[in-house]
Amino acid sequence: MKKITDETLNDYIDGRLSIKKLNEIENALKNDEELLERLRALQTVNKELRLLKTESAPFGITEKIMNKISARTKSKQRSFFVASVSAMGLLLAAALGILIYFGQNKGSDKVIFGEIFSFIKKRVPINFSFVKNFTISNDAIIAIAGFSLLLLIFFYFLLDSHKMFKDELNRFTT
Repeated sequence: MKKITDETLNDYIDGRLSIKKLNEIENALKNDEELLERLRALQTVNKELRLLKTESAPFGITEKIMNKISARTKSKQRSFFVASVSAMGLLLAAALGILIYFGQNKGSDKVIFGEIFSFIKKRVPINFSFVKNFTISNDAIIAIAGFSLLLLIFFYFLLDSHKMFKDELNRFTT
């Protein structure tokens, strides 16, 4: 015979056993004093639990809890969005720094992309021959980087205001 668990004894107390299982438990209880003690302890706990006074939850508690969960989820999504935009800004700044640092032509204010790509080509097997002689000044690179940063900030605020609008719209429709 298998060992009788507390779960099975609780089912016995609640009357949720088949007749076959019920007879097995009753036979085991006649022969096993330890099992009988466990049953009595569980019956005592069951009796005390049934005597406890229960109170109903306050009205609207489910909605309040769900709203808090929803607010936390939105906060995490917004944090992820801010982190993504920040990472893109850092990547843009790093790319600009790499372009300026490795592309400096001695004695000139021109950045020669051929030198940059030859440096990268040594480490990455990609054909960069189409940009070998392309040159641009450092001032133009800084202007392009600044414009890119402004676009990045603009799109961040555009998307953020769109999210706030959707939240307001959802609040009115629900």
